[in-house]
Amino acid sequence: MASTDLLIGRAAELQRLRENVARGRHTLLVGKVGLGKSHLLRALNRELPRSIYLEEVRPLKVSL
Repeated sequence: MASTDLLIGRAAELQRLRENVARGRHTLLVGKVGLGKSHLLRALNRELPRSIYLEEVRPLKVSL
């Protein structure tokens, strides 16, 4: 595991994701930039390959 992939203090969140995957539940991770959402998903993907579907969400542009 590369040092950039270390998760510190995220055991509870990772466990909750594991439980959701086991139950077949869809889960959406949202939050501010830099909170570690991608690191959390990479850790889950190492344990449960093919359990992740990534969809890029972009801001909506309103045209008047």
